[in-house]
Amino acid sequence: MFGIGFLCLGASAGLLTGFLTYRTRGVATNNGVSVVVLLPVLTSGAAVFLIPQLVTAPMSGFYPIGLLLSFMALQAGPLITACEGKSTYFKTISWCYGGTTALLACFAIYAAWKPIALCIS
Repeated sequence: MFGIGFLCLGASAGLLTGFLTYRTRGVATNNGVSVVVLLPVLTSGAAVFLIPQLVTAPMSGFYPIGLLLSFMALQAGPLITACEGKSTYFKTISWCYGGTTALLACFAIYAAWKPIALCIS
């Protein structure tokens, strides 16, 4: 169950970064805005991978998984809502991407919750 914390930390950092990116889309892009947008990922990643007790934790690998899944989920929403009036091929690809994201999220939550059942050591 220790992996759930790392999974949620990565997911919250990714979602916060996505929301900050959405809020700063109208702002002129420069290095200062880019650093502020990436701040949640940088600070949470530093906490996970620079503190010695967390680096040696067996479930610390769930942090990047949560981060990637949150970025995938942020892209799935706009893809599915943009399906209206598009070709069948685009709709199929978009719904498959959304379904795959949901399936991977469920599998990651199960793996973080029950690591012994999947023989993760």
